[in-house]
Amino acid sequence: MRKSDGVFLCSTLGGMGLGMWLPAVGEYVPFLPTVAQLVLLLICFLIISHPGSSLDGGVFRQLRVLIPVKLVLAPLFLWAVFALVLPKYTLGAVLLGGASVGVAAPVLMAQVRGNFQLVMGGVIGSSLLMPLTLPLFVTGVLFSQGGTTGAGLWQDTP
Repeated sequence: MRKSDGVFLCSTLGGMGLGMWLPAVGEYVPFLPTVAQLVLLLICFLIISHPGSSLDGGVFRQLRVLIPVKLVLAPLFLWAVFALVLPKYTLGAVLLGGASVGVAAPVLMAQVRGNFQLVMGGVIGSSLLMPLTLPLFVTGVLFSQGGTTGAGLWQDTP
């Protein structure tokens, strides 16, 4: 582990621990944890080196398989498993399974020296396509659990 990784890990976990064991300290600066985590995340992104910014054919072929697996097959699999084993947690499992790859993936990729193009393509592709797939799964889970259509998810609430 590099020194910067240790500082990031200790400050993040230390801040979380401080918030749990001394919550009164955080009352004076309620915005500080969010700002501190954003600054630390930005610092971690600055150390990421990327060899190329264009997708080559091999990475594009991998993304054409991995993104549908992440956004369609993972929620379907979790829906089936949790509906049988823990039906009360089916909606949460589907939400987590169908969520985007996330912005923390490049930071983790840098730590394990992964494929930059593949990770960034997965983040961008899953972030763009998730709003099309996840509401359908949530509506399906809600309908299967209680007969509601989940129409309230599609409407703006005041």
